[in-house]
Amino acid sequence: MKPSRLWQMRGDVFGLGPAQVIATGAVISALAYLAEVASWRGSLIIGFGLALSSTAFALQILNDAGDTNSKYGQRSFSVLLFQDLAIVPLLALITILRPVRRRQPPRRFGISQLPSARSGRWCSQAATCSPRCSRSSP
Repeated sequence: MKPSRLWQMRGDVFGLGPAQVIATGAVISALAYLAEVASWRGSLIIGFGLALSSTAFALQILNDAGDTNSKYGQRSFSVLLFQDLAIVPLLALITILRPVRRRQPPRRFGISQLPSARSGRWCSQAATCSPRCSRSSP
């Protein structure tokens, strides 16, 4: 598609596209939350994730029906184009909405946590084996 054609479609891309994604995402999110499928955070991700459709399938259907160059086809393409652009903020939303957890120090994995070849013991200490190592089977 030519850039000039995309420029002409900007009203539909940034008008109809957000309207479809926001309306559909809000309805599906509300249904998921009310059905207790997930928390409100999870429901938002579910709702807006399902509000997006497959551009490849939709364009194939438009091509098969011969509607690609019709006004309906152009508006459908505009919505699909916005949906493709909306995936980036949706991916960012996943990290923003993740539950806040207390930060734990990173676990150290060293050679001391491997079973000792001589004693057959597992060591729970990160730096050195000590008498506190417990006997367990691998």
